[in-house]
Amino acid sequence: ETLVYDGRDGADVPCNNAAVNSPVAYAPQLVGFLVGKAFGLSPLATYHCAEALMLVVSTLLGAVSVMLLPKWRIVCGLVMLCPLMLRHNSFAISADSFTQAMVFLLSCMVFRAFLRKVSTAYCVALAAVCVAVVMCKFIYGPLCLLTLLIPWAQHRLSTAARTDGVGDAVGAMADEVPPDVPLHRDPHMWNLAIGDALAIGWLMVWMKLTGWFVTTPLMVSYEEMTARKTALLTDPDTILSALKAVFASIVQAKSNLDRPIDSLVIRLCWILMLAVLVAVLAASVLRAFERSMSAFCWGTTVMSFGIVMLMYVALWLQYTP
Repeated sequence: ETLVYDGRDGADVPCNNAAVNSPVAYAPQLVGFLVGKAFGLSPLATYHCAEALMLVVSTLLGAVSVMLLPKWRIVCGLVMLCPLMLRHNSFAISADSFTQAMVFLLSCMVFRAFLRKVSTAYCVALAAVCVAVVMCKFIYGPLCLLTLLIPWAQHRLSTAARTDGVGDAVGAMADEVPPDVPLHRDPHMWNLAIGDALAIGWLMVWMKLTGWFVTTPLMVSYEEMTARKTALLTDPDTILSALKAVFASIVQAKSNLDRPIDSLVIRLCWILMLAVLVAVLAASVLRAFERSMSAFCWGTTVMSFGIVMLMYVALWLQYTP
């Protein structure tokens, strides 16, 4: 922020968009770089090694995610094969690659737990995945709150474990919690609540460690970002101004780099999200889903909109001059 460009030798421009993410988001790629260093590979070979390892991890996590689904596996598989996701985020040296794979895994694990009996070990694994997702990118933290509805959904399911081929092998080993056990004594609830608490604790610690700098200081300084954050919580005019800016960005489908193709993708994504909202609303009115499935659909829809809105607020805080 204090560098002065004199027009001759240039200057280093800080861009901290990678520093805000924890090393967990780059774990597979970091292992690839370590392998390249251990075997004395060239920089290019090391880079491709990291990409290949990330692709293997993404493929394995995707396969496990689909395997866990009790239904709609083909639909989920087609979503995972979307070119926009495969082109870069399945293997790129980016925080989005591992994060995307972990979010898919979290979503499929939660979906399964709403429709099939699951074991205590399954809930422990799900809690660990929640922590890992928040450690990758905190913006997806709201998705972890859906796990707190799982004990309620489990109580509504039959006490007999339902199996459905290879993909439901976990359900066959589910240790049953009697339906008459109160939720506050349900081990599933405690395991998932502890996982969410650890995720929130990590989030607080990481934000404290990275709270002394901003993502793009040449666009919004640290002092200005701090002032905006304070005003956003205390000043009604600032809140209104932020809402107007977010609404304008949504209507204009404004992208981070102002590229037309990105704006088109954003506009299509909003159309798809609104279509999903209408479909969930119609299904609720027509009572097409049973209560557990309806709760999952509404929970994921609300959380998805919330995550997107949080992204817009973050962009207003740190990317809008």
